[in-house]
Amino acid sequence: MTTYLQLLKQRAGYRSLFIADVVSVTGDWFSLVAISVLVARGSPESGGVALATVLAAHLLPGAALAPVSGWLADRFDRRVVLIAGNVLEGLITIGMTLAAMKDSVAGLQLLLLLRSAVAAMREPAAGAALPSLVHERELPTANALNATAWSTTFVFGMAAGGIATEIGAVTALVIDAATFFIAALVLLSLPRLQPNYRAAVRGNALAVVFGDLRLAVREARRPALRAGVFGKTPTGVAAGVSWVALNVGAQAHPWLYGAAATLGILQAVRGVGTGIGPLLARAATARFGQHASIAHVAALVAFGGNLIVALMHGPLSSLTGAFLWGLGGGAIWVITQTEIQQRSSAEMRGRMLALDSLGFTVGMSASAVLFGWALDHGLPLLTTVLVLMGASVAMWLWIRSQPRER
Repeated sequence: MTTYLQLLKQRAGYRSLFIADVVSVTGDWFSLVAISVLVARGSPESGGVALATVLAAHLLPGAALAPVSGWLADRFDRRVVLIAGNVLEGLITIGMTLAAMKDSVAGLQLLLLLRSAVAAMREPAAGAALPSLVHERELPTANALNATAWSTTFVFGMAAGGIATEIGAVTALVIDAATFFIAALVLLSLPRLQPNYRAAVRGNALAVVFGDLRLAVREARRPALRAGVFGKTPTGVAAGVSWVALNVGAQAHPWLYGAAATLGILQAVRGVGTGIGPLLARAATARFGQHASIAHVAALVAFGGNLIVALMHGPLSSLTGAFLWGLGGGAIWVITQTEIQQRSSAEMRGRMLALDSLGFTVGMSASAVLFGWALDHGLPLLTTVLVLMGASVAMWLWIRSQPRER
């Protein structure tokens, strides 16, 4: 099996995609910490819902624009989509910096929503481009390396972002803006990545986009793709609860300098788990093949970590829960991403990945808002957590129990 270092040395196109992603994602964590802290400080009476809206603004555009983003990734040169997306996100982040300088929480929320919309347009293109830059047998290695890199940037970005935010939120946002422009320059070295698009639906642009989406949904329901395309949705439901709980706990019980530093360290520990999980998943898959039990073990670890984070706020329990959340979630990401890339056709891959994002973002955003609302209205914490977590586990078992083609 190709090693991680060999993959980076031998595949120049993949190397450019990898470096650009590392640079831009690192900056994202700086701004996410800054915005979370600014919103929580500016909304003391409705912290749960306010924090949930930060997450929703970060995720929901991906759901709303799934029909368009998947279609773009399968219609236009994926290199152009990636470069243009990074440039636009950099410009929007400059606007977010100006909003932070004026203490405009509403402006930050609106611009974050807009930036997330642009990110949603380019992210399926990155996943769809990967099989064109590496050999099919190298996909598990490439996905594991991508997830580990995401974890590394998460650890550094969240920890450093917490420190930078304690200095000043504007500093964190300026760093984030610069990373997008650097990533765009790196992506210029990519080859053309024009998909072999054949319009399956005739009519105006809207009819084509939504017609193609219906075809994609029909394709995703096939047994060979179903578990991969919809596999991250249940973990998204559990993660939404944990994300709000982590932020609320850091605000109410800071144990390292302040809320921002506490949140940054907890998210960094989660990131460590997210880096180790993909490596373990790849090793298990190499030894045992793509066995269903590997995914079930990963889900069990993720759900266990989510439950600990949601119910316990002490330093040791919070750190343990955050690590397990990342460990299981990172493993599931690699498993389902590889399933989609290997089992979907090149012409449909962008739309499959867009549906994958759709399920995860809707699940995470909806559960975050419900949990935040429950906290703000004094509903019993234990009951609320158990209901939402139970729903996510039941959803996982149903999706992964569907018969699958060989």
